[in-house]
This record gives sequence, structure tokens and C-alpha cells, in this order.
Amino acid sequence: MAEDRGVNIPSYEECIRRLRAVSEAAVTITSELTLDKVLQKIADTARDLVHARYAALGVVDFDRKRLVEFVTSGLTQAEIDSIGARPHGLGLLGLLLREPRPIRVKAIGDDPRSVGFPPNHPPMTSFLGVPITSRGRILGNFYMGDKIGMAEFSQEDEDILTLFAAHAAVAIENARLYTETRSTLRRKVKEVERSERQARLLSEIGNYLLRAPLKDELDIQPLLERLPELLGDACSVWLVDPSETVVLRKKAAYHADPARRRAAEEVIEAIWHSLREAVIGQHRSILVPGDEQEERDALAWGSPSDRRGFAGMLATPIAARDKTYGLLVSLVSQPGELTPDDLRFASLVADRLATKMDNIRLYHELDEQTSRLETILDTMAEAVNVADPTGSLVLTNSAYLRLAGACGREDVACSVNKCGRLLNSRKEDGRAMSAEELPMNRSLRGETFTNAVVLIAPIGEPGDRYVSVSGAPIRDEMGQITAR
Repeated sequence: MAEDRGVNIPSYEECIRRLRAVSEAAVTITSELTLDKVLQKIADTARDLVHARYAALGVVDFDRKRLVEFVTSGLTQAEIDSIGARPHGLGLLGLLLREPRPIRVKAIGDDPRSVGFPPNHPPMTSFLGVPITSRGRILGNFYMGDKIGMAEFSQEDEDILTLFAAHAAVAIENARLYTETRSTLRRKVKEVERSERQARLLSEIGNYLLRAPLKDELDIQPLLERLPELLGDACSVWLVDPSETVVLRKKAAYHADPARRRAAEEVIEAIWHSLREAVIGQHRSILVPGDEQEERDALAWGSPSDRRGFAGMLATPIAARDKTYGLLVSLVSQPGELTPDDLRFASLVADRLATKMDNIRLYHELDEQTSRLETILDTMAEAVNVADPTGSLVLTNSAYLRLAGACGREDVACSVNKCGRLLNSRKEDGRAMSAEELPMNRSLRGETFTNAVVLIAPIGEPGDRYVSVSGAPIRDEMGQITAR
């Protein structure tokens, strides 16, 4: 039999009692899931488990150099408030950070490794410290102060707390995972909700732009008034001449507070030349998030005092095809922040706005070209009309109006077949002409002909007339008939 050298070997019954106590304590700490509540439950349970008057749980950072969380048990809220800032990890607490192994001290004040207590800290004598580890990594430490009913903590207390520390490590990691998962889910839900709101707003903006007439200048103000719902709080559109982008043609801005709107305008005015060169000249978007540590964009928009209380800014070009119409700018007030997602959303809005402006430009260009063509056609003695592939008349001249006996172009704004009836078109020998034989329908089928003789008797006009008709289809670059 081995000689007893004074080592206190617990009996079987004592081992069972310890295991049962730790098991019950482990069950207790699983009743919470959120990290702050789990840490408090662990500290309270550990204090009861070893019968300590005071207990604390310190959670360390990844490098094990400092305490990032510090939870106490046994102190009143008044005592906690009077102590002030949480400990940094000095003295015996720092020793556990440097040497993660159990420590038992009978008298803290007599230990040379101790650095004492901060002001207003209650006096403590005995100390027990045990590291909390998981898969070889230190998560934190237990700190027990003042063994109730005894002068110091025993080896049994150290053993029980060491066993409990393994369960505490699992509970802490589970709570961290739960907290991180919930945080991730909340962030994802917010992202989805924001994406849905952006999609709805883009749809509303699209409908507004679709309903806006092409013949009138686009009213941008209603659009700007909606954007702060999802994009900063001061939104502006600065328009330039697409043919000469250095010429500022128009600007519009919105902020719920008129004073802040004017402040936003002044901020943009101060950097307009560099903003125009960067966004319009270089055709790129700019994002200044609002965090000074992340302001890496080359655009200088002044010192914080020059920014009139705005923290972040984004700007994106309003451009379609080879034309740039201006830029969309959004500012966010402190302490707000703009993100890359905000810039993507702003770019989508700018794209829709640019498409509408481009359509308005094309409409006016086409209208001007049509007016010039009508002027040219009206000088011709020959009657001319043009029909689209559906057979609708899209263009006539004065000679044709006189031939048809019409008072104005609206009188002949009809289909080819109806116009044929209006002129009472017949073959040269007087026989009726079917719809397929009408000269205009022949052109729409792709025929080219010259000097076809047609007998007409316009309604309301006396007598018949013989006219010579020529026709040809108008084709696009792909050879498709677009008119005749």
C-alpha cells in the first residue's frame, strides 16, 4: 500500500458530492442564452458553489492582454458605482492573464504580487483565481474573494471551481454564438427590409418618371422629397448641359428643415468644381461614409466646420448612353453614416432619372426634326404622306391636305385604308381598288414603284382626278420596314 504523505485524497462519496454540485451548477447556467445574462449567472453560481462572499468573472480579449468584460457578484449596485471603472488586469488579476493556472492566496494584502484595491473597494482577504479555458484557449478567469466561514479557500474549492470552469466555458461560447447569430439575423432582417423598401421606392420612382410627360421639363422636386426616406437626409440634383457639361443648368435640393437644406447647398457649392470634375468629368461615383478613418476618397470637402454638421456624402453621375445630365448628391447629418449599399441605391435612382431625361431629350430632338421635315415637305408641290408599319399616317404635307380636301392634318390622322376611302381611290379604268392594291399598302409590303396612275374622287370634291403615285418602303439598318 502506498505511504500516505499527507495528501488529502477525497472519498468516493465526496467525489460524488462534488460532481453533483458542479452538475447542478452547470444546469443552472444553461437557463440563460444572452451573453450578459449568462456571464452574470455564471458569476453568481460560482460564488454559491465555493461559498465566497464576493465573486467576479473577467472575459479576456483575443490576445489575452486585457479584460473586455467584468461581471461581479456579491457587490451592491452602490458599491459597483463607487468603485468606478472596471479593472485593467493588474496584480493578481494580471497574474492570471499572464499565467493561466489556479491561484489561492490566504491574505491578499500580504502577497507581494498584489497591487491593492481601488478607492471605495470593499476589503477582501482570501482569494481564489481559476482560468476558464476551451479547447486550449483562455476565455476568462474566475476571481473569488473571502471564503465564508473559513480563513481561506481550500483545495476542494479550487477543484470544484476548476470543474465548473469547463462548463462555464461551454456556456460562454454558446452564449457568444447565440448572441452573434441573433445579431447576424437582426442585421440580415434589417438588410432585407431595407432592400424591400428600396425596391418599393424605386418602383414608385419609376412609375412617377413613366407618367411624367415627355414634352415638358421633368419636375425633380417630388423625387427628391422621397429620397431621404432611405438615403441620407439632404438630397440634391445638379443638372448640367449635356452638350457642355461645365455649364450648370439647374439645381434642386430637399431637406425637411429649410435651414439644413440651405446648409447642404452651401456645402455642395463650395466643392462644386472639384465635384463636377470627379463625378461628371471622370464619370465615377464618390462615397465619403462619415467615419473619418474611412475617408480615403481624394475629393476634399473641407474641414469638419466647413461641412455644416454633415458627416458623410455620396455623389453619382446622372448619365445615359453618351450623355451626362448632372449628378445626384446626398448628405447625411452627424452622427449618421452612408454605406456602399446607399451608393448602389443612389446609382439606381440616378440611372432611372438619366433614362427619363434622355427620353425627353430624344423626344424634343425628334419633334424638332419632324417640324423641320414638315417645313421642307410643305414647300413641295407634290403630295407626300408617310405611314408607320401598322398603317397609321404619321406625316403629311400641305399639298396632300389640299389633294384630300382636308382642312388640317388632324383630318387625315388616320389609317392607310381609311385614307384610301377618304380619297375614294380607284384603278385607272374606274374599277374599285382593294385594300391590298392601295399604293400605300404596297409600299408597306416592301414594294417600290413609280408613276402608278390612280383615279381619285375626294369626298366633298366635284369630279374625278387622275394622279401619278410613287412609293417606297423606309428600312432601318437591319433592313426592317419602319415606314413608307
